[in-house]
Amino acid sequence: MKTTLDYLNQVIKKQVSIENDNQLATYLGITRQAIHQYKQGQNMSVLVAIKVAFELEIHPLETVSATLYAQAKTDPERDFWREQYERITVTNRI
Repeated sequence: MKTTLDYLNQVIKKQVSIENDNQLATYLGITRQAIHQYKQGQNMSVLVAIKVAFELEIHPLETVSATLYAQAKTDPERDFWREQYERITVTNRI
């Protein structure tokens, strides 16, 4: 399962004009502090996960399920979000 940082790095690779966290934050419409927090392991919001998915031209459920998996507090909750992530990334179906 990809992490928040994996998705942010994909956005940076796709947009070669992005050279630093400030530019990435501006591009995504969020604060530089939020980018710093994501890079330190904090989870992105669902809104940002959806923005990233649209930028990467992937199904939003992929980034949302990865984000909510990382935020899950119980095993059943993690299992649910992993299943959703695998369903959308492996079969490309909801």
